[in-house]
Amino acid sequence: MTTFTLHFVGIVLTVATLPLVLELALLTGASFWPRRKFWPSLPPSPIRLGVLVPAHNEALLIERCVKSLRASAAGTETEIIVVAHNCSDQTAHFATEAGARVETYDAPDATGKGFALLHGFELMLSHGMDAILVIDADSEVSPNLIDVVRGGLATGVEIVQCRYEMNSSSKRPMTRLTALAFRGRASRLCLNGSS
Repeated sequence: MTTFTLHFVGIVLTVATLPLVLELALLTGASFWPRRKFWPSLPPSPIRLGVLVPAHNEALLIERCVKSLRASAAGTETEIIVVAHNCSDQTAHFATEAGARVETYDAPDATGKGFALLHGFELMLSHGMDAILVIDADSEVSPNLIDVVRGGLATGVEIVQCRYEMNSSSKRPMTRLTALAFRGRASRLCLNGSS
């Protein structure tokens, strides 16, 4: 390859990756700005909030999820319901032990998360819930999640989109790089106003 060809390829690659580099620089710079509260601190609202956790064979992680939800919901009237959907493990048992109300939903023909969500929505609406927060069974929520969601709903918004991050406790470079990439993608979605 000639020197001209190498320079040309280098310029093309630089130009092609420039938008991504600029976006990463913007996100990195924005991370140094002081954080602001999106909603003012409000007294507990009378909104009946239900937390729906669809779970299929999540025995290993459901207890951590429910405990984090209970800690976040402490002092509020928030009902946590786990829909144990077509489980063949101890998901329902561990969710109950952690303090959630468990609804076992065994319907072999109803496969997929959508059926568990539909069943959970119908159940919660029949119990008079004003709002429903959906949390994945393998998640661990932040201590202020319920307060922030309630605060947002109390201001009159109809939908609250929460930030979802991958937490990496591993020191392996590839795992940490994956967590960083996930955070960059989540920040990009928030900046673009997407969900």
